[in-house]
Amino acid sequence: MRASELQGPCALIGGKSRYPGLFIWLRDGSKYRVTVPEGCLLLQAGKQFEWLTGGAVTAGFHEVVVTEDTLKVLEKVRFVSFLVVNFGFWRSSSTQRRAEKLPQWRISSTVFGHIASDQLLQPLGHFAAGCLIAV
Repeated sequence: MRASELQGPCALIGGKSRYPGLFIWLRDGSKYRVTVPEGCLLLQAGKQFEWLTGGAVTAGFHEVVVTEDTLKVLEKVRFVSFLVVNFGFWRSSSTQRRAEKLPQWRISSTVFGHIASDQLLQPLGHFAAGCLIAV
C-alpha cells in the first residue's frame, strides 16, 4: 500500500504518527525514512511556497508506505487489544475501553496551509529578481 504526493499547498505541517512509514524523496532521487520526534513538527514546503520564493525553496515530495516496521507496530496494537478484550488485563474500565478502540490505521495530525486560490502567485520581493522558475 502506498500514498505519495508532491505537495501543492504553501506548506504542510505534520506531527508524530502512530505508525512508521513516512519517507521523503530528495531531488537526486534518494529516499529517506522520516521519524518525527516526540514534541516536534515536520514542515514541508509546497508548490505555492516554491512559486513565492522563485524556486529558491523547492516543494517536497513524500510518500507513506506500509513497511515491515509498520506491520510490527500493528501486530503489537492488535495483541494489546486482544489481551484487553479477552483477558481484561487492566482493572480500570475506562482504560479497557480505550485499549479496545486502539486504531489500526495510520493517523497523523497534518495541517495544509494554502494561499488564497483566487490570487495569482508570483515570486515575492528579492525572489522576483533572481527567479529560478518560469512564471
